[in-house]
Amino acid sequence: MDDGMQLDADPAQGSAKRPSSDDLLSTPDEVLTSHFGPNDLETAVRVLETLNANPDLKRLANSSVLVKRLIAAGHRAFRPTEDEKKSHSKKIRKNLLESDHAVLEETGIRKMRNVKMVGMAGGSTPIPRPPKIGFTEDNAKFIAGDEEKFRQEMADEAARLLSSGSVPINTPDNKHQNKDGTHIPKPSEADFTHVEAADEADAEKSLPPPKKLNYKRSCHICGALFQELHAFYDQLCLNCAVFNYSKRFSKADMTGRVCIVTGARVKIGYAISLKLLRMNAAKVIVTTRFPHDAAKRYAAEPDAADFKNRLTIYGLDFRDIRMMHHFCAHIRAKETRLDVIINNAAQTVRKPPGFYEHLMSGEAVGMIGEDVLKNVEVVDVFRVGDRYLFGSPDIAAAEAKRLIGSQNGSSSSLGKLKQVQGGDLATSAVANGGKILMATPAQNATTLATDYMPSAPGSATALASNLGSVVATSLVNEAASMSQIALLAGDVTTSTQSTQLFPVGLYDRDDQQVDLRSTNSWNLELGQISTIEMMECHTINTFAPWVLISELKGLMESSGPPDGSTLPAGSLFDKYIVNVSAMEGQFYRSKQKFHPHTNMAKASLNMMTWTAAKGFAEVGIFMTAVDTGWITDEQPQHLWEKRELQPPPLDEWDAAMRVLDPALSGIRGEEKVWGVFLKNYKPTRW
Repeated sequence: MDDGMQLDADPAQGSAKRPSSDDLLSTPDEVLTSHFGPNDLETAVRVLETLNANPDLKRLANSSVLVKRLIAAGHRAFRPTEDEKKSHSKKIRKNLLESDHAVLEETGIRKMRNVKMVGMAGGSTPIPRPPKIGFTEDNAKFIAGDEEKFRQEMADEAARLLSSGSVPINTPDNKHQNKDGTHIPKPSEADFTHVEAADEADAEKSLPPPKKLNYKRSCHICGALFQELHAFYDQLCLNCAVFNYSKRFSKADMTGRVCIVTGARVKIGYAISLKLLRMNAAKVIVTTRFPHDAAKRYAAEPDAADFKNRLTIYGLDFRDIRMMHHFCAHIRAKETRLDVIINNAAQTVRKPPGFYEHLMSGEAVGMIGEDVLKNVEVVDVFRVGDRYLFGSPDIAAAEAKRLIGSQNGSSSSLGKLKQVQGGDLATSAVANGGKILMATPAQNATTLATDYMPSAPGSATALASNLGSVVATSLVNEAASMSQIALLAGDVTTSTQSTQLFPVGLYDRDDQQVDLRSTNSWNLELGQISTIEMMECHTINTFAPWVLISELKGLMESSGPPDGSTLPAGSLFDKYIVNVSAMEGQFYRSKQKFHPHTNMAKASLNMMTWTAAKGFAEVGIFMTAVDTGWITDEQPQHLWEKRELQPPPLDEWDAAMRVLDPALSGIRGEEKVWGVFLKNYKPTRW
């Protein structure tokens, strides 16, 4: 049966019938008379009939403007141009398609595609879908509608929090009284200096009343204009401020859980680790290139004694995938369970060796005090040929000596260790008979030299030469020493240049070296950014998380309920992976021309999360990607002055709670989200 016969078939037989104009409209008379009356029609008919009956009048018709218009209108009505025919057909087709789409969207299968497959506690979160990319105005309209919906949700949540009294904001009438009438000390500036400290992390803490600004500002989160200023935030409207401030104090019972947090020496990773420790996590495993410096930071916390036997810091450089493999093997052998992986480590702007030079002396063997080690376990990484060992220098040195001694110095063993003349490497090792022992990969990395050369990288063979005697304190662990390898021409500077760019003793609020370079990759385009930096960015931001997730999945999957859990034996116990991403990884958003390499890396991380999350959820591992919000100005420092009155609106603790929220919510028994990209605690578009 051909298409035409199908269209004309009897509807009672279930075949499709093309809707005609008669199906869509009322009777013709009803439709026509709704536009003009019977007298109008009678007049038009009489004029045309008279012209047809009198040919002489037709010849005179062109001399009458009204008659000429009438005849032309008749021609257009019943003999339209080709363009008019096409336009009319498109309009009818569009109306019919829109009608169909509305019906199709009501089908069950389409509704199911908007929710997650596995039904978890709390139900599922529908995610709005943007229009197909192609029309800027359509995207802008969609975004505006979505943001308005978000503003309303935030306002409702803020109203709920305020009405429940969980985050009170004082008014002039009650600012010195609790709900029960007892006195509240007047808040001072000091209240906010360490608001996250363990003994102060209380959401019931009273805040001063909002102050009124002279001019309205735009909220960084929802875009609404506001004039009442929250006591804590300077760029958030009251609704968003109340909601975000309450989230800073979110908690969950992490008892018995083992967590890995990468890149946790400073900023977001540091805040995440402290939060987990203060939520009673059984163990927090931290990775950083500079484990000694990280240990000193954690040991300086007022509640550092509570971290004893619960905090382990590993030296690890994510640019070395082989090192990552050895680390995962070490974790699988040492740990009996793993509940949470926070892939926080990232490289946004590459720093040259001079930026980290001041850390090298502190990363040397023997340069970390017992007052630190009594509360924090530090695990250095050393090379033995093409292998990496994690542990104390003595352990690594003993293994290196065993490896060399077991072969009696044969070439099969020593072939893995390359002897090179001193001065050929960007990082040299402890002198050994006029020569230097260093693993081949590090040797081949570069032959550029800098004024600063740490006297020993993390070669365990150098340690082996000192076994049985006092280990040279100039030996630096491998993860830290790799930061001093010069890979680009710009990495090589004189002492004077290095001091000018990285002034000695000048540090920021995070005790990070001040960087006075006039440009960095954040404001460079494709063609201006080195391929090495692009590869480093992808390796750290995407490839390393891939290795961690894929090689530690088995350990996570086999981890049952922790000690003290009331779940029955064999229960599918929930675990969590959070990949720290950024909005520059979204495809639908418009992009500037700068830092394409970071955009690429985050987009890749997002795709990995989105694709793999379903399979992980099926075995009780819930994986998400999270945007931390803007907390750091990546521009060169001389451009910061332009933003002096508008610094980043959020801080490390806001970012940390965004990252932790999907795990904490699930552990509290709320919805276990997976396969979503979270922004401001809500699912957003990929």
